[in-house]
Amino acid sequence: MDYLDHNKDARHRFILFTGYFLIAIAIAMGTIVLVYRAYGFGLNTDGSVTQNGLIFAASHPDPAKVYIDGKLTGWRTDAKLTIAEGNYLLTLKRDGYWDWQRSVEVEGGGVQRVDYPLLIPKTLDSRVLADLGGVPSLASQSPDQRWLLLGKPGNLTAFDLYDLKNPTKPATSLNLPASLLSPASHNQSWQSLAWADDNRHLLLKHTYDGKAEFILLDRTAPGQSLNLNKVFNVAATDIAFINRNFNDFYLYDGAQKTLQTASLSSPTPALLASQVTAIQATDSGLIIVTAKDAPKGQSLVQLRNGDHFSTITSLPADKQYLLAAAKYHGSLYVVVGASQRNTINIYKDPLQQLKADPALALQPKRILFLKSPKFVSFSPDGQFVSVENGQYFSVYDIDSGISYEYSVPHTLDLPGAQAKWMDNYRLTYVSHGILIEFDYDGSNRHSLMAANANSGVFFDAKDNTAYSVAPSPTVGSHDQLVQTNLLTKADR
Repeated sequence: MDYLDHNKDARHRFILFTGYFLIAIAIAMGTIVLVYRAYGFGLNTDGSVTQNGLIFAASHPDPAKVYIDGKLTGWRTDAKLTIAEGNYLLTLKRDGYWDWQRSVEVEGGGVQRVDYPLLIPKTLDSRVLADLGGVPSLASQSPDQRWLLLGKPGNLTAFDLYDLKNPTKPATSLNLPASLLSPASHNQSWQSLAWADDNRHLLLKHTYDGKAEFILLDRTAPGQSLNLNKVFNVAATDIAFINRNFNDFYLYDGAQKTLQTASLSSPTPALLASQVTAIQATDSGLIIVTAKDAPKGQSLVQLRNGDHFSTITSLPADKQYLLAAAKYHGSLYVVVGASQRNTINIYKDPLQQLKADPALALQPKRILFLKSPKFVSFSPDGQFVSVENGQYFSVYDIDSGISYEYSVPHTLDLPGAQAKWMDNYRLTYVSHGILIEFDYDGSNRHSLMAANANSGVFFDAKDNTAYSVAPSPTVGSHDQLVQTNLLTKADR
């Protein structure tokens, strides 16, 4: 009887427990292998251990063939590439388009997103939408990128409004009341300052006889447009929206160095700050430079904090300051600099830092370096900060914490000599009458179409079409509105 054989029973239990033990070891080893693979570890052909990373590559348009270090892979955009850690040259190719490429550093276990490449056709297809009869007095595009307003040459109170959702539709004529503008004896001009968030109201600066006044243009009812200097009875040298609301305004008097607020519903101005030497109103807050309570030879840079102002830093008194603010991923970033300094400070959530310890001097999140900076701007979504001086750029990527210093080979046309953001990842400028487009890091630079630096170039919301104001090739004194497709015929 086997069940009375104690030795046989012991051997059975030994074999059974040994099996359980080996199974447990196999499960543990398998789990370890899966965990290491999940973190990107693998073996090279020589048996050495390496850690892989991921590249998410996309393009517009897609698909595009993906090359790594010049070698064709089996991937196409949109693609998820598992690749050993290291530095690579990523190239995207699509028939009819210029190659797009940049160096990519892949970290083991990390993810590198390259989801912004814009492929530019080798041959651009353009057509003239309108002969403007001269040089427009103004060119401005609404924030939703639908409405393009062009001032009619030779008539400061007349405008053409184009609907870029229906670009072949004739423009709508807008006419301001003749009594809206103050009489001028000689040169006068327009400057587009900002659109309200309703995409209907545009704040304009009318310069005449060495003076300035500010007009709130209503594109849907131009007869109801307002002269804000007259509405508020002020001699303001600068007027700005409060939070892009067409009803609320900051009023700055550079001669008196006073800053006031007023609204169309309550037009009596109220004093907000005195001894103010510069202001910058942004969607994310108001920044001022003031001499009040500042040490001798210094100015205080302050951020509006409810009903008062909080000091961010101090700067030597200067004639030109670089001020900007934007929100990115829920945090407020404030940029402070001056043209006489070669450093630009970027602060993250300064009001929260001051609230946590008011006595502690704010430390910048990042310092950018550029000789004699002239301009600063955020990309539309707030991820990038661009600082410029002519052909020289310093761009900071808040997402990665990397900054890029570079120069472009072309001089920038006047007026302004400043690059503008095409979208969240690309900058443009006009040089010798040609629009130049390039990525935020200075790479993938292309010459696109003829353009007038006074008017600029405008894009639809998907970057499929560009609208430029450019001189007529046949009538030198006339500008034309030109539509240029940024897709090949096969992709439209």
